[in-house]
Amino acid sequence: IAIAPASSLTPAIVRTSFEYLERERGLSMALGPIMARSAAFSGARLAEGWEIKVNPCHDLDLPRPEPRVVTWTFDEVRAAIAAADQLGMPSIGDAILIGLFSGQRQGDILALVDKAGTNRTLAERVADGEPMRLVQSKTKARVAVFAAPDLIARLAAAEARRKARAEE
Repeated sequence: IAIAPASSLTPAIVRTSFEYLERERGLSMALGPIMARSAAFSGARLAEGWEIKVNPCHDLDLPRPEPRVVTWTFDEVRAAIAAADQLGMPSIGDAILIGLFSGQRQGDILALVDKAGTNRTLAERVADGEPMRLVQSKTKARVAVFAAPDLIARLAAAEARRKARAEE
């Protein structure tokens, strides 16, 4: 193993390591280290004391695997939500259910806000029959999604957890 400063890593070196890993382990396995390095460099650029000005993992125009469609059964969805709850991470279960019923990207789900400025929570609005409203980050399309009963209950539970934490 060679030891060198992170700033000595160049796009050419990153691409060469990618090509080696792709030959030896396959495309998906080769992309993993690139994504991890890219995240590390992005964080270092913002951190105090690092001399990182360029992320050598950006704009390499690397091949990507074909997207896979993964279909879960209702039992698998319920099991994933139950596991998240059991592990004390109910927000993961919340996100699974919101994603399932809204069909939206994670970032768009996390950006759900009260655009009308009513200061009512999402849980309160969907319980009153209002749709979840958002603007998709990729297409800029405006979307309104009405919540199913399971999601309404989950959002109410999430709001109760939030209030309990605020009172602590």
